[in-house]
Amino acid sequence: MITAFLAGFFVFNAIPHLVQGISGKTHMTPFKRVSSPSLNVVWAFVNLFFGVLLLGFDPITGEVNHPAGANFWAFFIGGLIVSLVAAQLFGKPNALLQTLFHSIPAERRIVIQVRSFRHTTNTFSLSLNSLFNATAR
Repeated sequence: MITAFLAGFFVFNAIPHLVQGISGKTHMTPFKRVSSPSLNVVWAFVNLFFGVLLLGFDPITGEVNHPAGANFWAFFIGGLIVSLVAAQLFGKPNALLQTLFHSIPAERRIVIQVRSFRHTTNTFSLSLNSLFNATAR
C-alpha cells in the first residue's frame, strides 16, 4: 500500500512539469527556481519512471500493474497530497525553492552520490521532511 501511495505521489508530480515543459514554459524543479522547459520534461519523465517502477512493470510484456482495492485509494491519496503541496508552494507568487532544498542542514538531507566515468562525484540532496515542514508554515 505504501508503494501505491508513493507511485501516486510521483505520477501526479509529473503532471505540472510535463504540462509546463511541453507548453514551452519555465517552471520550478528541485534543481533550479526557474528551470527550462526541457529540464521540466526530463523531470516529469523521471517522476513517471519511478511511479511506474513502484506500481510494478513487467519488462517482458510491457504491462504496468494497476492499483486495485486499497492500493487504488492509496495511489490517489498520494496524488492528492502532492497536488495540495504543489498548490500551496506554487500558489505563492514569490515561492523560493532555495528555502526548501538548498538551505537544509547537511544532517537532515538524504544524499545520493553518483560517480561518473571521470571519477568525479556529483551530489544531489533532497529532504522530503523539510518540504513538508516548509509548506506547513
